[in-house]
Amino acid sequence: MTPPLTVLMVCTGNVCRSPAAELLLNHALGPETGIRVHSAGVQAPTGAPIWAPVEMCIRDRCDVDAAFVPHLRGEH
Repeated sequence: MTPPLTVLMVCTGNVCRSPAAELLLNHALGPETGIRVHSAGVQAPTGAPIWAPVEMCIRDRCDVDAAFVPHLRGEH
């Protein structure tokens, strides 16, 4: 059996571009595809929220409340 495909969006802080891309791609793909999408930052402040202007732009399409900001680690 082939393992599920995982897509990792990476940027520096993981508070703008990569979490927005993660949320939008997850929304576009839907859960039935089995494709997992995550985001991380190479210098991400752990637990920081998504930047407010980005959140306002995607809130009507995605579950922004479920998002968090993981730091890029070796297992990514």
